[in-house]
Amino acid sequence: MERNRKRGNVYSNGSIEYIIGKLKIENWNMENEEIIFAPEPACTVSKETWKILIVDDDTDVHTITKIALEDFIYKNRKIKCISAYTAHEAEKKLVAEPDIAVVLLDVVMETVHAGLDLVKIIREKHRNSIVRIILRTGQPGEAPEKDVIKAYEIDDYKAKLELTNVRLFTVILASVRAYETLKKLDDYGKRLEQKVAERTKEITDSIHYASYLQKAIFPPAELLTEIFPQHFIIFRPRNIVSGDFYWFLKQDNKIFFAVADCTGHGVPGAIMSMLGIAFINEIVMNNRYIPAHEILNELRKNVIKSLHQKGHAGDTRDGMDIAMCIYENEYKKLQFAGANNGFILIRENELIQKKGNKMPVGFYELMNPFQCDELVLKYGDSLYFYTDGITDQLGGNHGKKFMSKRFKELLLAVSVKPLQEQKIILEQTYENWKGNNEQTDDVTVLGIKIVS
Repeated sequence: MERNRKRGNVYSNGSIEYIIGKLKIENWNMENEEIIFAPEPACTVSKETWKILIVDDDTDVHTITKIALEDFIYKNRKIKCISAYTAHEAEKKLVAEPDIAVVLLDVVMETVHAGLDLVKIIREKHRNSIVRIILRTGQPGEAPEKDVIKAYEIDDYKAKLELTNVRLFTVILASVRAYETLKKLDDYGKRLEQKVAERTKEITDSIHYASYLQKAIFPPAELLTEIFPQHFIIFRPRNIVSGDFYWFLKQDNKIFFAVADCTGHGVPGAIMSMLGIAFINEIVMNNRYIPAHEILNELRKNVIKSLHQKGHAGDTRDGMDIAMCIYENEYKKLQFAGANNGFILIRENELIQKKGNKMPVGFYELMNPFQCDELVLKYGDSLYFYTDGITDQLGGNHGKKFMSKRFKELLLAVSVKPLQEQKIILEQTYENWKGNNEQTDDVTVLGIKIVS
């Protein structure tokens, strides 16, 4: 007896194959009308299910829907129907079972728009954009389809009479497929976020350790207090590590100190700052009698050499702005040399600004020798060294820079107060000005009062 396999619904003069109900007719011989029934192929149904939440105040709707979807199988997973009879109950079900794939949602329940209100709760309050929502109502006039589709993030809108068994099957299958795709994308996004978070943590941990190393080479607080009993330091990196640095060294009866702002911030700026500190230490340790301006001249040579700066197009313009000082406490004599940076002296309620040369430490169009300024300090003098991170900070009511003029007025106003109180006022003023804006740059302020 000739036996042909089925290839769709192919009719021929020989054997044919039909699907009738749940019985598969494998062969039908036309001559002797012998029918042989083949067993239905085995289908392994997964324990996992597609969860459908039926939200309706009519118990018959729940019963009919469950019967209609009883034989639904997609990718070896059956439907699990979950019932809720009010929008409030439905919200609790959605929270308890976040993997619900589809919500079959009535509009009119405990209130005329209970279903529509639940849509807003799902999408906005719980931020669930994955679950598919099918509105079905027996009173379409209460919520016209055109208005609802425009105003609410739903996937379909049907009158209950439209949803025959076949139509319900089609709608649920399309919704489950859409949910599956969105769930895969969401899971992939979460895995990607996790990988990014892990990688970010590794990088952040490394930068935090770099910050520890950077601060370790800064002078300890005990040394600063020994050198200048009345002082404060505000040091705020923009990105964990800083391109700003402060440096102190006591040698014989001289106190060498500096406040500097290196090119950039974050890791590149931090590398430059550590390079600058290493060079300054080497220069001063090898020549204890070197004046302030010569320290900057030598520092510039080292920076240009180490960064291979030749003035060619494309060469890096990295370097630093710095205020370099040498103080002899016995004579109250201060040597100062500056590369773009200076400092402010407040004496007897008068503000005196000391400016550095208009060129950085590094390659520049002007490569003149740095100049030195000498002055004798008096008891009660207040000195303030700072980088431009504080004056360039954006904020205020109009998102503008803090500016040097405002900073000088602030220093003059607080200079009569104790140093630590000055620090608190400066930090509070800075924070109030910055507000919700990002920190613009690294911030460093050094305040010193001559008390002996």
